[in-house]
Amino acid sequence: PHPRRDKETATQESVADSKMDPNVEAQAAYAAIEDRSRGRDNRDRDRDRDRDRDRDRRRDRDRDHGRRRSRSRSKERRRRSRSRSRERRRSRTPEETPEEKEAKRVQEEIDDLTKDQRTVFVSQLVMKADERAVRKYFEKIGKVKQVIMIRDKYTNRHKGFSYVEMKDLDSIPLVLMVNNAVPDFQKFPILIKASEAEKNFLAKQETAAVAAATKAANAKDRIYVGNLHEIIGEDDLRTVLTPFGALESVQISRDPGGKSKGFAFVKFVHEADAESVLTKISAEGLVLMGMAIKVGPAKDAPDPIQNSADNWKLDDDGSNGLRIDAQSRLALMQRLGGGAGMPGMPQAPMLPMPGMPGMPMPGMPGMPMPGMPGAANPVSAVPAVPSVGGTRSFAIVIKNMFDPASETEEGWAADISEDTEQECSKFGKVLHCKVEDKKPGGLVYVLFRDTAGAAGAVGHMHGRWFAGRRITIDYLEPERYKALYPDAPVDQGQA
Repeated sequence: PHPRRDKETATQESVADSKMDPNVEAQAAYAAIEDRSRGRDNRDRDRDRDRDRDRDRRRDRDRDHGRRRSRSRSKERRRRSRSRSRERRRSRTPEETPEEKEAKRVQEEIDDLTKDQRTVFVSQLVMKADERAVRKYFEKIGKVKQVIMIRDKYTNRHKGFSYVEMKDLDSIPLVLMVNNAVPDFQKFPILIKASEAEKNFLAKQETAAVAAATKAANAKDRIYVGNLHEIIGEDDLRTVLTPFGALESVQISRDPGGKSKGFAFVKFVHEADAESVLTKISAEGLVLMGMAIKVGPAKDAPDPIQNSADNWKLDDDGSNGLRIDAQSRLALMQRLGGGAGMPGMPQAPMLPMPGMPGMPMPGMPGMPMPGMPGAANPVSAVPAVPSVGGTRSFAIVIKNMFDPASETEEGWAADISEDTEQECSKFGKVLHCKVEDKKPGGLVYVLFRDTAGAAGAVGHMHGRWFAGRRITIDYLEPERYKALYPDAPVDQGQA
């Protein structure tokens, strides 16, 4: 037989037999069940493996978290330990006793009271000077408590002066001894003087008092009552004037012995009542104790020259000074010097002897009497301030600022130029400033950015006194200024 054919025949027979045998189907079903069971076991085994892996991950994560939490707890314990250490150190620091606190309070009060005496005013500082340089210089003399540089509120540049507060009052005499000395931070000497804060405070108080008194004197609710009998008192006058309106105060002027001077000042609550009293009593009259009283507006304003006699100044030392004309200066000098015994001081006019017109005084031959030819006029003896010359422009020349022959210090021209430029900068931008140190007349030429700045400087400085010399100012044409100083930025000026 053929081998291949036999084999195919055997296979077909086997398949036919298997279809005919029911056990083969059972075996196939059992094999399928075993396969499913084996797959389920594999899945369970994989699930268990994944569960174990997840459990291991969670355990590791918990272990790491516990380690981090342990570290944070350790940090917290160390922080608490340091805090307790600081508290222990504070607790070991001794607290101030009541005696020490009282001594400290007393010292602070003393420092407040002596602050003005321990403070000096320093001027003529260069622009490159600062608080550190000034403090370092003065600490060579004594302990410095505070340095205050006076600065411009817009540019924050200091104005060339400062206040230095020393810690000890004993250092002030030593500090004042270095006045006009050259410090190590600049080439020019500095000026030192004691602070005038207390004097300025008193001056402000006096000015405020004068203003208040003037305001009170000009008030329309106060009236003057004169020609009073000496036995009339405040209550009597109040009884008489109350029907006209409510009174605020009644003050009878008295001498040191308490005797009435015969007049009083009455203040009403309403101005209308005061005006009504003036109108009715002036028209109808009022008699008290046989004497007709007189009424009028109260005008007892204090004399401004008398109140400011101790504070006047003619020179310019950093403030605005005092600008006076011939008449006011004459009145001031007569008030201060009494008009006698002062050389060059014009005497007050003398009245001629009764019945002897034009007759010179005995013992003074040749002395002309007032009203006679050749008699001196007191007012004309003091020269008046000349008017400003030239046409208004943004260029000016300041005259009589200095005397070149008397200036011997090194760098004096630069100092005057710096002072002038700093003063003129208050009124406008200064483009150029030149001190003529070789020409007579004490001339200082100043070029402003605009005409308004030049006009402000002229109005403020013309006729004032600087270092004992009265300065005057004239306007200059820009073309003439350019001819004098070709390098000056005249083209930047604005008319």
